[in-house]
Amino acid sequence: MADRRSGPPKRLRAVSAREAGDAAGVAEEPAARGRGSRPEGGGAGGPEADLGVPALAEAVAEAGVETAGPPPGAGLGAVPVLPVGGRPGGPETKSAWRTEGRGTMGGAPLARSGRGVVDLCVGQREDGEAFLGWLRDACALRSLSCEVAHAGVVEELRRELCDGRLRIRVLLDLTAAWGHEEDPYVQLCYAVKDCGGRVIDDPDAAALADHKAATHHRLERAGLPVPPTVVLRRWMADRSLTAEERRVLGEAVVIKPARGWGWRGVVLGASPERDSIARARDHDRSDDYLVQRQIRYAWLEDDEGRERPAWWRVFYLFGEIVPCWWSPETSEYRHLSLREMSSHQLLPLARLSAEVARLTGMDFFSTEICLADEPAVPGTPYQAGGRPFFLIDYVNDQCDLRVQSQHKAAPPDAVVRHFAERFAELAWRDRHGLPLSCDRTLWLRRAADGDPSL
Repeated sequence: MADRRSGPPKRLRAVSAREAGDAAGVAEEPAARGRGSRPEGGGAGGPEADLGVPALAEAVAEAGVETAGPPPGAGLGAVPVLPVGGRPGGPETKSAWRTEGRGTMGGAPLARSGRGVVDLCVGQREDGEAFLGWLRDACALRSLSCEVAHAGVVEELRRELCDGRLRIRVLLDLTAAWGHEEDPYVQLCYAVKDCGGRVIDDPDAAALADHKAATHHRLERAGLPVPPTVVLRRWMADRSLTAEERRVLGEAVVIKPARGWGWRGVVLGASPERDSIARARDHDRSDDYLVQRQIRYAWLEDDEGRERPAWWRVFYLFGEIVPCWWSPETSEYRHLSLREMSSHQLLPLARLSAEVARLTGMDFFSTEICLADEPAVPGTPYQAGGRPFFLIDYVNDQCDLRVQSQHKAAPPDAVVRHFAERFAELAWRDRHGLPLSCDRTLWLRRAADGDPSL
């Protein structure tokens, strides 16, 4: 389900169709929230209001904030600069610190206003990452309240929501353990949704997308390129693959639990014999399992001449697509450039991630896609240079938002900081009743030589 891994072990180039989605769906599709819908206006002026200075002033007054920030895109010249650790309308925090990525961080969550309304709440078990600092800064600039629902306060927040003493407009969930109803973050997600707030991602869609086998079937029925797969349900006996199954999957397979995450329970290069499959399933006999053909990926040069695995982790955020090179051997990220996308014919990365979003109803996730080192079947719609693309890890609903300057196996700092800005912008739009997703956009790195045409 989530990117809760420190990275895979070193291994050969023949890397599996591993973790066919740290998230997946369930057999029945939910009544998903419409992508352009909004449960309630919840903002100053409502959906059709003029969002100029009067509306912003009203929003600032409502939030009890002294520093009025402009809407996204407005001029920033008149906005006072907060001291490190300071927050709009509040005293400077002595325990505040500034991250290497220059995000302002406080030692505790932002205090809720007296009116009991939080514009943007982040469900995260621990506070302190650079992303949260950048997010607080971006929210402060827009006069939005922001709070982290860490492990020490999550139960209190849920109770206040259920008692009607608190309203959370937008909850960004980064940690709910789907499939475990007793998890406090699962309960917080449903509490926010049931009280009329917006959850990113919608808990029903995310819970469905957490089951790899169900998502596999949904994507396969839609004609998306997924590895050939045999599903073994938890009530089925251990068995060897049949001769026909071996012909399609091969003699080296990948075995993974349907609700596993972080490489837990994933076996690469396994034999399709009963004993090998039984040992893999012993990891968790209460789960379903996928047995998949192991995909051998190609290698391509980046725009600096470095050879990389033809494997990408593509982020999707309310219609915006951010593709990154990703190494299944080292977990290293590199933001994809326009030159690389053009020279290697990588537009299918955007098409595939947009299709996964449409089919799963997810608004924020990452998906892993590789270019196989094999000839494409004639007529295959998703290919480049005569080689086919495969969706590998279908949906990671809780993306890794650490930063590369602090964790080698994390996304680039610029990408994470961009997400912080986007989430604050989305919360601002939600508060004012504006649509959160309108267009499809690609956010790419500039080519290494700084060519302005790229």
